[in-house]
Amino acid sequence: MGKDSGIPLQSLQVDGGMTANQLLMQLQTDLLGISVVRPSMPETTALGAAMAAGAAEGVGVWSLDSKDLSNITTDTFNPCIGEKERDAGFSRWKLAVQRSMHWETAEDVVD
Repeated sequence: MGKDSGIPLQSLQVDGGMTANQLLMQLQTDLLGISVVRPSMPETTALGAAMAAGAAEGVGVWSLDSKDLSNITTDTFNPCIGEKERDAGFSRWKLAVQRSMHWETAEDVVD
C-alpha cells in the first residue's frame, strides 16, 4: 500500500475476528515491518455502523465527536525481526508461490 500510494505506512489498523489470533498479528507485523494496532473491541466495523445510526439526526443517542471516542484501547504489535530476515523470508515465500503454480489443472478436477 505504501508503495502504491507513495506514502510510507507507519502502522496497520486491524479489526475483525481473526485479530484475536496473537500469532497472526505477530506474523503480520513481522512480515510488514510496521506496527499492527488492534482495538480491544475487534468488531469495529459493526461498532461504526451502530455509532453512525445512533448519531443520525433525530436519534442522537451517540456522539461522533472525537473527544468522545478517545477511550478506545488498543494492543500494539511490533516487529521482532529485522529487515534482512524479513526480506529473506519474503524471497522464500515468493519462490514457494512460484513452485506451486499450476499444481492443479482442469484435468485434475473430478465432477
